[in-house]
Amino acid sequence: MKRKKYISLVFGVWSFSLLSVIGCENVISPLTDDSDKVFAIHGFLDMAADTQFVRVSALRSAILAEQPGLENVVVQSVDQNTLEVVVWSDLVIELDDGTEGILFFGLFTPMSERTYELQVLKDGNLVATGKTTLPESPPYFAGTPSGDTLQFSQIIVVEGITGRPFEVGIRYEVSRPSEDLPETVFIEYQQDGSNTLGGWQFEVFLKRDQFSVLQQIDWPLFGPPLELRRVSAFVSLKSEEWANASNPDNFENAHGFFGSVGRFELPWILTPDDVGKLGYVDRQGPL
Repeated sequence: MKRKKYISLVFGVWSFSLLSVIGCENVISPLTDDSDKVFAIHGFLDMAADTQFVRVSALRSAILAEQPGLENVVVQSVDQNTLEVVVWSDLVIELDDGTEGILFFGLFTPMSERTYELQVLKDGNLVATGKTTLPESPPYFAGTPSGDTLQFSQIIVVEGITGRPFEVGIRYEVSRPSEDLPETVFIEYQQDGSNTLGGWQFEVFLKRDQFSVLQQIDWPLFGPPLELRRVSAFVSLKSEEWANASNPDNFENAHGFFGSVGRFELPWILTPDDVGKLGYVDRQGPL
């Protein structure tokens, strides 16, 4: 194994904060009598990133035994749909307790509905695997906006899920008068929403968001109206492995957690009248 760089845990915090939600620890502690062939894997694939990360450790045979090294270990991923193989590089990271850990990274962006197998090879032999399937883009629909020019909102329903997605936000693309280059404003939504028949719904506060858009692009409240180009919801959905994180069944000769997160844009079109109520000029294009 060729080590590329040495970095601190600040860089490696990529997923440990997220994994803490499911109770994974920074210290990988399970023991095994066959430490040459069983590994601990912690990480997830992210559709929003072009670089993927996992932490890999060999398991100790006894509590007082030294942590086995990862000499002659190669980590790679295989897209089970295309059989494309990506060989991952490694980084040495410093953990909170001052000890070292190994972080592997792969340069690719996973795709929705595809299954990826993470493979650990030692001395050229396949010794451990983990699999995850990226969530599919959910069906959705946008309700009819309602309210007045002070409180104008609409309901978005994400079908086929129960409970709030992992992340929710709204993105507005606007342009200044007589300028063709759009500017993007992303507003993170924190409200819980609610379950509804066949899915989960949340309210988009269109008029309230307009004030955030004006503020973020530094446009005067009573200035000429901005042009609305596009409005979209963005939702992040966890793969099935997150629901079974305490007792995973997607490993062979490995322990830990390996899952994925799907990121999806859900756009819709506002009517010209609704755009006018928001104080924009309608320049929306087709979806």
